[in-house]
Amino acid sequence: MLDIKYYQLLQSQRHRTTNLGAKIAVREGEINMDRIDKKVQDMTQIEDTILKHRQQNFQFFQTSGCLCCSSYRFSPSSWAFTLTWY
Repeated sequence: MLDIKYYQLLQSQRHRTTNLGAKIAVREGEINMDRIDKKVQDMTQIEDTILKHRQQNFQFFQTSGCLCCSSYRFSPSSWAFTLTWY
């Protein structure tokens, strides 16, 4: 009877160790996913800032009447300066 109980105890410890290992692996995966999510948020914020600056430049050059820039137009489709002859 003692042998059976000892065997059952060993089996339950193995099961707990396996579950603990799985929980640790899941937690490490969650930590890594949180890091990736943070990096994606940072990259999105950088892209939003760049887009805002490009929009400001576009608006400036569209409304600007200065002689030095009058032959250049800002192209929103390519986000580059293109030479336009008037």
